[in-house]
Amino acid sequence: MTGTSIDIRRTLFATFGALFVGTFALSVAVAPIVVPLTAQPAL
Repeated sequence: MTGTSIDIRRTLFATFGALFVGTFALSVAVAPIVVPLTAQPAL
């Protein structure tokens, strides 16, 4: 019982960690493209 709950918790943690890292990497990759496009109309 305790083994499965720890396993589920570890899987959830790994999933959220991967999701967070993936979102962060995506924002870092997209930012240099999006920022100039949004800054141009202001200029």
